[in-house]
Amino acid sequence: MATINGITIKTFRTFSSIEYPTIREANVYQKGKKIGTYREDEWGGESHYTTGLYEIIRSHATEFQKGCNKDSIYYEFQNDPDIFMGYLLTLAEYEKYYKSYSKKGAMHTLFIGNDFKWMSYGSYVKIDYSDESKLHTKIKDGIKREFPKGGYVIWSADSLDDFNITVDENHPIPEYLKRRDNK
Repeated sequence: MATINGITIKTFRTFSSIEYPTIREANVYQKGKKIGTYREDEWGGESHYTTGLYEIIRSHATEFQKGCNKDSIYYEFQNDPDIFMGYLLTLAEYEKYYKSYSKKGAMHTLFIGNDFKWMSYGSYVKIDYSDESKLHTKIKDGIKREFPKGGYVIWSADSLDDFNITVDENHPIPEYLKRRDNK
């Protein structure tokens, strides 16, 4: 289950609205107990939280940001519960992709993107994502096409454990979650 600093999304759904093609709604858990429901606004306004959930998410976003630096894709949290929940829901979506690729026999899944768009690839061979020169040609071409100015992150998943992220003052953001620029 997708988890950031102890906040877990176990179930979520997406649906269309009048203003936006994709609205997300999720049940939010902490230590196995449901603590509330989060829903993006159908008209593009502020997100909706059940009573007390906003404050809990805000405190987790604050703690998470303490472990981030300016090179992290998560640096923008800045105590913002909506951004925190956005990343957590995106992580839950990636988990679905990972499970799908794994069922098809992929050994490794790459997620490449920035704050505005993401690509995912199921790889049937192990990829050294730390060295971009070793990435498959198709993936390198996709990066150049989709992110011509750089500012992207290459994130990989080898197991379901990779969807459980802990970052705070004592656990800094991992190297693989730092922004990269095209060379």
